[in-house]
Amino acid sequence: MQTARYLPCIHLQTYMRERFGYGPGLCPVAEERSSRTLALPFHARLGEEDQVHVAEALAAALELA
Repeated sequence: MQTARYLPCIHLQTYMRERFGYGPGLCPVAEERSSRTLALPFHARLGEEDQVHVAEALAAALELA
């Protein structure tokens, strides 16, 4: 199952950094939360079987943590 790191905080995205000079430390709580956030597969066409698969894989991963 494919996963990815979730998007970085808005103020750390390229446009905001270049346009406004924002950088790390501006929003420390949001940055900390963002660093621990995982993007799971979900979309309007995700069938019930796939939803169950995602939920079971997540539960198994959390048991290992």
